[in-house]
Amino acid sequence: MDSDQSYLPLQSGIIYGPVNSRRLGPSLGINLLPCDYKLCTFDCVYCQYGHEPARGLSSRAEENNDLPTTTEMDGVLRAALKLHSDVNYITFSGNGEATLHPRFAEMVDIAIRVRDDLKIDARTAILTNSTGIVESDVRSALMRLDSPFMKLDAGSEQLFRRINRAHPEVSFDRIVEELIRFDHPNLMMQAIFFEGDPSNIENQNVEQWAGILKEIKPQEVHIYSIDRPVASAGIRPVGRDVLEGIAAKAQGISGVPVKVF
Repeated sequence: MDSDQSYLPLQSGIIYGPVNSRRLGPSLGINLLPCDYKLCTFDCVYCQYGHEPARGLSSRAEENNDLPTTTEMDGVLRAALKLHSDVNYITFSGNGEATLHPRFAEMVDIAIRVRDDLKIDARTAILTNSTGIVESDVRSALMRLDSPFMKLDAGSEQLFRRINRAHPEVSFDRIVEELIRFDHPNLMMQAIFFEGDPSNIENQNVEQWAGILKEIKPQEVHIYSIDRPVASAGIRPVGRDVLEGIAAKAQGISGVPVKVF
């Protein structure tokens, strides 16, 4: 990593953007997490926020005064949508894993209610690492969103541990099991591919990953590579030609459309 490069700065509030997303177009972001540190169930080798110890799902029960309240969320989102009424998406993302907020389900309901109150023609979405799907309240809230984008970067437990460096409470098999059961009509899967140590572009992993996609049966899969400084040295992006090869192979195995971004 070049010394003059820096990590992506953390979001400084609840609302950010609109961001002109490659996949979603103009998107208003919602950050339910602290503004001065990453709060996530993963500590991925490719994380653009740098390293921070992964947290367990049990941390949702802990008192955390660094997290926004439902009242704050309602107020700032309502004000932001009055200024940016032409966004395509209202997207939960931010400084880590949004579903770690203990009142995530209520936050989803607020986003839907505010959008509908203001008659904004935008879809609600989330960019999530999928770990929260094992929690019943989170799973129900994800069903209420228009477009859940769920992450799965690896096809095996062993590679999952090396890439995503998940908290010990997080189970790869349980996540996959719940994704297979998750019958959202607009389920989208996403994955980031890269080379280095570890790497997930090898044929064996792509075949295992695609086999899981075949069972999940999402509407679509989006894949991409890194384009900013990352947490672990030696992790490198791959070119579009490599991504196109992965997409073709995975689509052939899974029968699911796989798009490169």
